[in-house]
Formats: sequence, C-alpha cells, structure tokens
Amino acid sequence: MIVIFGMVAAAGLIMQSEIKMKRRDMVIIAVSPAFRLGLNLLPTAVQYLPEVVKILATSAVAPTALMAIVLNLVLTDDID
Repeated sequence: MIVIFGMVAAAGLIMQSEIKMKRRDMVIIAVSPAFRLGLNLLPTAVQYLPEVVKILATSAVAPTALMAIVLNLVLTDDID
C-alpha cells in the first residue's frame, strides 16, 4: 500500500509540475494538508464539536478540501 500511495503522490506531483504555479497556489497547497495534520495531531481541538463534525474534522480528505476551498476564495492573486 505504501508503494501505491507513493505512486499516486508522484503522479500528482508530475501533474502539478506541468502547471506554472504562483505563490498563491503554493500557499494553498502547503496550508491545506498542514491544517489536516494539525487536527489529527491535536484531537483536543475538536473535542467539543458534535460527533459527526468531529469525525469529519479528523478525516483525511474533508478538512483538507474545505481549507483549500476557503483559501482559494479568500486569497487574492497578488500575494507577495
């Protein structure tokens, strides 16, 4: 399974390398997974949320996707 995940990650990086990325895109790509990792490493951050929200917040995909969507809407194109 580790090899399969590595191959998927490598394919994603190859697809990303074909796109000319701006600083804004790199910030979104960096912050989104870090947000998910923070929620998984600090489970007390979501301890008072309802059980359904807590499960979604500690899942692998939902917080990352939500943070990427929010950052995409909030960040402007002229990040320095």
